[in-house]
Amino acid sequence: MENNNSSYLIPGAIVVAGLLIAGAVFLNGNSFPFPNVNKDQESRDIIKDLGINQDDFDACNVSGRYMATIDANLQDATNSGGEGTPHSIIALPNGQRIPVSGAQPYEAMKQIIAAVLALPDGTKIDTSNLATSTLAAAEKVLPVSATDHIQGSPEAKMTIIEFSDLECPYCATFHVTMERIIAEHGASGEVAWVYRHFPLESIHPQARPLAHSAECVNELAGPNAFWEYLSYIFGS
Repeated sequence: MENNNSSYLIPGAIVVAGLLIAGAVFLNGNSFPFPNVNKDQESRDIIKDLGINQDDFDACNVSGRYMATIDANLQDATNSGGEGTPHSIIALPNGQRIPVSGAQPYEAMKQIIAAVLALPDGTKIDTSNLATSTLAAAEKVLPVSATDHIQGSPEAKMTIIEFSDLECPYCATFHVTMERIIAEHGASGEVAWVYRHFPLESIHPQARPLAHSAECVNELAGPNAFWEYLSYIFGS
C-alpha cells in the first residue's frame, strides 16, 4: 500500500474526473433496459444452460441461506454512503476510497479510469470538490476479500466496488458499462470489478429473491456462472 501522506496530483483530467464522480445519475434521454424478471420459463432455461439442476437450485433458494450475506452487503452499502442504486466506491492501493454516484455512462467512467491510471506512484486524486461526510462514508466500505464476487485481478491499480439491485434498470445500464470496462482493462490488471448486493426492496420486491438466486448460482456452478446469471438478469 502506498503512503497515504504523499502529495496530491491535480492535473485538469483529475479535476474533471472529480466533477464526474460528484455527479448524480445521467439521464440523457436513452432508454434503460429492464431486468429479466418474472419470466419463469426463460429463468429455467438459463439455469439449465448453466448446468445447474433445477431441483438443487430451488432447494437452495428455499433454504434462504444467503439472506445473511445479502443483509451484510446492504449494510455495507448503507454504511459507505449508498442512498440509491447503483452505488460504487473506487478503491485505490494508496488507501483512497472515492464514491461514484449513479449509473455513470461509459465515457464518464473512461475519464475517471484514465485519470486514476495516470497517477504516478505515491499520489492521490484530488477530492476537494466532494463533501467531507461523503468521503468519510466511502472510507467505511468493507475491504475486498476472498468471499467477494470479483472480475479482474485483486491486485489491480483500481477496484470498482459496485452495490447493485438486480431489479433496477439504471443498474442494468451500468452493468453494460462495467462489462465494457473490464473487457478493456481487466486482463491487463488495471481495473477490477467487485459486485455486492443492494436490493431496494421498498420499490423492487424481486430484488432480494434475485440476489439470493445469484448466490445459489454461484454455489452450484461457480463464479463464471454467477456473472453470466447477472448478465442474463440485466439483459446484457
